[in-house]
Amino acid sequence: MATLRARVDSGEHVLEGETIVGRGPNCALRLDDQRVSAPHASLRWLQDRWVLRDLNSTNGTWVNGQRVAPQAEVVLAIGDRILFGHSHHEWEVSSVEPPAPMAVPVGGGRPRVINFGVIALPTDEEPIATIFRDSLGDWLFETQDELRRIESGELVAVGAVRWRFSCPSHWQSTMRTTPVKLLSETTLSFEVTRDEEHVSLIANAGFDTVNLGSHSAYYFLLTLARARQKDNAEGVAPNEAGWTHREDLARMLLCNEPQLNVWIHRIRAKFESQGFLDYSAIVERKEGTGLMRIGTSLLTVKST
Repeated sequence: MATLRARVDSGEHVLEGETIVGRGPNCALRLDDQRVSAPHASLRWLQDRWVLRDLNSTNGTWVNGQRVAPQAEVVLAIGDRILFGHSHHEWEVSSVEPPAPMAVPVGGGRPRVINFGVIALPTDEEPIATIFRDSLGDWLFETQDELRRIESGELVAVGAVRWRFSCPSHWQSTMRTTPVKLLSETTLSFEVTRDEEHVSLIANAGFDTVNLGSHSAYYFLLTLARARQKDNAEGVAPNEAGWTHREDLARMLLCNEPQLNVWIHRIRAKFESQGFLDYSAIVERKEGTGLMRIGTSLLTVKST
């Protein structure tokens, strides 16, 4: 992600795919100063570079001491110094990486940038809501009661904070050196100790075997796997097998319901990091019901 650093106080601002600078209330980088025009300048990602444009500002935009002509564009590089209207508003370009999907707090504050395929709100440690992309390329917003598509620019409320989702139009995650894998074609093999204290997981994706190691969140996933196996053995229809209510899961696992969200977030991040295109489907939710299940029926469980 690209960033600007304030020369005055070293404050940092993360750039969206198009960032408007000015004193107007809707500016992404808001400078509350009458010497700064309402829309003063824009910074946007164009093909493979960051470009600054002066938006007919009254007091001008300056790059490395040179005034930018109105509506003219300047390609930015690391270390460039940008001044918006007055020397008090001087910033340095500290990174020129491509923009990334993020959720920006409407009232100000540091955005939440995508990490391992997921934007967790308000934090990774307390993921009340998440934004992620499904295998078809659609972006989804999920809470324990809601699952719906979300578009760039849309506002969502998480607790008392409103967030604006921002996504570059042609964003791609980091290119992987390993082949893409699909959960729908993968057998998940759980190994659990007899005292049920430790759970490890192996994903057999065709000719590719992925050792996912051990994790505290895997016991939650194992619980869902056992529920789906039980329903499969009893002949429950595939589209109805394995669904378990979050209240029942919290009771069985001796945890509160927000802890389930933490586990789901960490499990999805783990599968995304291993190249699973449909990583978000590892745990499915049935909207508005509180029901969830493991997203595959190809399961084995072994006690060790």
